[in-house]
Amino acid sequence: MQDFAGKTAVITGAGSGIGAGLARHAAKLGCQVVIADIDEDGLAETLVDIMEAGGDCLAWRTDVAKAEDVEALAEQAFSAFGHVDLLFNNAGVLVDGVCWERSLEDWRWSLDVNVMGCVHGLKFFLPRMIAQGTEGAVVNTASVAGLLASGFLGPYTTTKHAIFALSEVLFNDLRARRTALKAHVICPGAVATRIWESGRLRPEGEAAADGLQTQSEEEFRANVSATLADGMSPDELAGIVFTAIAAERFHIFPHPEFLERTRERFARIIAQENPGDD
Repeated sequence: MQDFAGKTAVITGAGSGIGAGLARHAAKLGCQVVIADIDEDGLAETLVDIMEAGGDCLAWRTDVAKAEDVEALAEQAFSAFGHVDLLFNNAGVLVDGVCWERSLEDWRWSLDVNVMGCVHGLKFFLPRMIAQGTEGAVVNTASVAGLLASGFLGPYTTTKHAIFALSEVLFNDLRARRTALKAHVICPGAVATRIWESGRLRPEGEAAADGLQTQSEEEFRANVSATLADGMSPDELAGIVFTAIAAERFHIFPHPEFLERTRERFARIIAQENPGDD
C-alpha cells in the first residue's frame, strides 16, 4: 500500500501512547480514522487533535476484552466509512512483578486485553476486509518483550510472545488464502507512553495489581519507567510503522538495537543452553 489517502484506519488503544500517534499520523496521510479505547478522556483528546488538524475521525469507546464491543466497533467503522483498509490491533496493558505472585485477575486481564483483544479484532474485521478484495494491512502491536524474556514481566511478556506468534500465523494464513491483505507486527522498545499506568484502566471493582515484593523489583520498575520516559515519541514510531507498511515489511523493529540480543537468545535456544538474562 503506497497511497494512504482515502483509506480507513481503525486503531485500538488510541486514547494515548502508540495508538494516538498512529491515529494522528494516519490522519496526516489522508486516512479516515476510527479511534477506539476504553479511556474516554484520552479518546476525546485524540479526537480533538485529529479534528483540529482537519482530519476525518470517528471515536468509539471500546473494551477490546469484550467481543461484543469490538463487534460494535466494526459495525460503526463500516457504517461510517463503508470500508476498512488498515486495522491496528494496538490496545495493550502491562502488569509487572514475579510471575507466580501475580493474581489470577492480573493474568486474566492481561490475556483478555492483549491477546483476546487482538483476536477479537481479527474475528470481526478480517472477513469483511477480505471480502472487499482490496489491498489492506493488519498491524498487531507486540513488543521487544515478544522476542526477549526478562524477569518481572510475566503476564506482559507471555501475551506479547503470543501476539508475535499470532501475527506470523496471520501472515501465513493471509498468504495461503491469496488475499490482498498484508500482516505486520510492531516490536518496539522504549516508547514514551503511559503503559506503566495501565492500572488506571482496570475493570471497575477489580483489585489492583499486588505491590512489588522486593528491592530488585522496585529497582527494575524504576529503571524501566525512566527509560520509557526518555523513549521514542509515539509520533516518530508511527512514521516508522507507516513506512514499513508501504514497504510490505512484516517485522517492524523501531529499535534495532534489540536485534543482537534477540539473535543471542535464539542462538542459546538452538544450542540448547539455559536462558540468559534478556
